[in-house]
Amino acid sequence: MKKKRFKYYFWAAGAAFSAVAARELYCAVMYLYNISIKRGDKTFLTRLIDVSGEAEILCDDLKLEGERIARWVRENKTEEIYINSKGGIKLYAQVYKNNSNKWAVILHGYGGEGILMDYAGEVFFKNGFNVLIPDLRGHGKSEGSYIGMGWHDRLDLIGWINEIIKKDEKSEIVLYGVSMGGAAVMMCSGESLPSNVKCIVEDCGYTSVYDVFKCQLKKLRLPAFPFIHLTALVCRFKNNYNIFKASSVKQVEKSQLPMLFLHGAKDEFVPCAMAEKLYGCKESGYKEKYIFKDAGHGVSAMVGKENYWNKVFDFINKFIQPVSGTD
Repeated sequence: MKKKRFKYYFWAAGAAFSAVAARELYCAVMYLYNISIKRGDKTFLTRLIDVSGEAEILCDDLKLEGERIARWVRENKTEEIYINSKGGIKLYAQVYKNNSNKWAVILHGYGGEGILMDYAGEVFFKNGFNVLIPDLRGHGKSEGSYIGMGWHDRLDLIGWINEIIKKDEKSEIVLYGVSMGGAAVMMCSGESLPSNVKCIVEDCGYTSVYDVFKCQLKKLRLPAFPFIHLTALVCRFKNNYNIFKASSVKQVEKSQLPMLFLHGAKDEFVPCAMAEKLYGCKESGYKEKYIFKDAGHGVSAMVGKENYWNKVFDFINKFIQPVSGTD
């Protein structure tokens, strides 16, 4: 009798422990989904990104130039436009029209919005480009309850490309993205794109959503399995979005478009090794790579300054004829 009673207590305790463990795991997975994929405030990122001295200088530079950039925006922003994604999500972009058929589509990073890319928009504009800067889904003025991490954004980007061609059949388009925006332009590169798209510039984009999540979980001292796999399951159920398919590597492997890979050697958020892998996997079409040795994540433009933009436009000018009268 005692043996039976002991066995009962043993199984009861095991069941109770399993239930508690399952609940704790569920809470952890939902927490990870909410902070990583669900739309919302992403200021927690500042705890994961190492803010180097260069980045601090960069922030100071932005503060000093803020008023000048704001004045440029007021003087040059032509319109604000909306399109609908294939899934019916309303997407927003700001447009700066120049007197040419050269277009730059500029994509921001994770947790940001288009206005944070006005500094890049100004540079492209001064080089004779019309500029379109979207808010990616789940960000800014665009709709969406979740962040696409570049994968669903690749299809939204095709929507913006088609919108430009609708306005300007002779348009010549460069896609430029930083961080998640860099991943988005790479993921888009593997799709069948109109011939109007001439080249792609990606800055500190990641190899895949799985890889970048794994990298951040490591900082939190959590294993990739089962956390990414269960978070992926939630994402698939809620958003019909498969994290494991979201690969820049696989898309770049298919791409024949000319591509420039830029990265900071001190990037600890998206390690520089990812840029090396992406550059190595592109076997078709022209490619260039430049690593800024003193830059952390997403700050190569500010650290490299004129050198950065010289690299960008030396590359672009190989495929899109410079507009006469521009620097």
